[in-house]
Amino acid sequence: MKKLLYIILDGASGLPVKRFGNRTCLETAYKKNMDGLARNARCCMLYPVDRVIAPESDSAVLSLLGYDVKAVYTGRGPLEAIGSGMDFRKGDLAFRANFATAKNGKIIDRRCGRNLTAEEAAELTKLVNREVKIDEAEILLKNTIGHRAVLLFRGKNLSDRVSNFDPAYVKEGNIAKAVNNIGSLSIEQVKPLDNEEKSTKTAELINRFIEKSMKVLENAEVNIERRKRGLKEANLILFRDGGTSLPAIPTIESNFNVKLGAITEMPVERGIASLSGMKEFYMPISGEPYSDSLMKKAELIHDHIDELDGFYIHLKGPDEPAHDGNCEEKVKKIEEIDRFFFEHLLNEKIKKECIIAITADHSTPCIKKGHSADPVPLLIYNSDYHTSVNKFSEADCSRDSSIPVTYGNELLRYLVNELKK
Repeated sequence: MKKLLYIILDGASGLPVKRFGNRTCLETAYKKNMDGLARNARCCMLYPVDRVIAPESDSAVLSLLGYDVKAVYTGRGPLEAIGSGMDFRKGDLAFRANFATAKNGKIIDRRCGRNLTAEEAAELTKLVNREVKIDEAEILLKNTIGHRAVLLFRGKNLSDRVSNFDPAYVKEGNIAKAVNNIGSLSIEQVKPLDNEEKSTKTAELINRFIEKSMKVLENAEVNIERRKRGLKEANLILFRDGGTSLPAIPTIESNFNVKLGAITEMPVERGIASLSGMKEFYMPISGEPYSDSLMKKAELIHDHIDELDGFYIHLKGPDEPAHDGNCEEKVKKIEEIDRFFFEHLLNEKIKKECIIAITADHSTPCIKKGHSADPVPLLIYNSDYHTSVNKFSEADCSRDSSIPVTYGNELLRYLVNELKK
């Protein structure tokens, strides 16, 4: 049986860019390796979750791993909590959080300039955990990577039926939907999403946390020093996608009878790998050049591919510049993935013995500075395949429909069936 390499390019898909001659970033990027694979591939356009949801990465990834997200999803917070090593217990209310910048009652920057150091985040976290107290719940804040954090409330009768305290994502049922080009928005209180008393009380205690944490952060030494240096303050904690339980999902091995490895960096990736039973290969972000990180991932696959039926690989690079509206940087990240990951991954053994699937977890158009509900390109390479597609791009993949899948949760079963032919 062949091996599977299932590669997700985070946010690589997008919409046409006028200054690129109405080509997308993916179409503009020079990527000889991915385009070379396209010439022995089947292709199509794929909706990671469905036709109307602009998904977050976690819900999209769960779907791409074969799960019915609308049935099993319980929020990003619990996944982030276990992925960051927190002691998440059923009934806790966990959120994915960001340190952010506020001024005069408005959110100025959801990520405080993307330059919060690990040391600064750790100091702010320690301050909040020490100084901010709410009678009805214990508060546990943990910084993870850069401006990112996990916020956990532990108490009785907490409800996840509360709105997000992050204007970039709005809860629709259990799944968060991205909101684009939010700009500067007023800080608004968290609201209950139903008429249950516990939802109302949960919203009230969360709003008290917001008020108290803002006062503590405003006077933090870290922010005094950041102001002196002309940097954006980390004086607000935004959070979203709260959940009080982990999704009850079977492992990938029990679903599909294959053993996959997962190369992980981010807490949410670690949480998903753990729950789905994939063998984790943790490569923490260390500040090394992106190119070095990509080459190490390729080397790790070579070292361990014979031990498994395949690998799931999530490459983060293109999404962040797309959120910043930086099309040139997004193109650069796609080109680096091609040059440093695929160039080192692809050899005759890999191309002969592996089926290689490449797609995105969502579209992140630079013009929208956020995720969109647009379909994403999907390429499935097999040395036995033949096609007329010349490039891995939205335009080329939309001209092919040789893969009989429409939604993300159909894809892994199709790939496994191809492995076993």
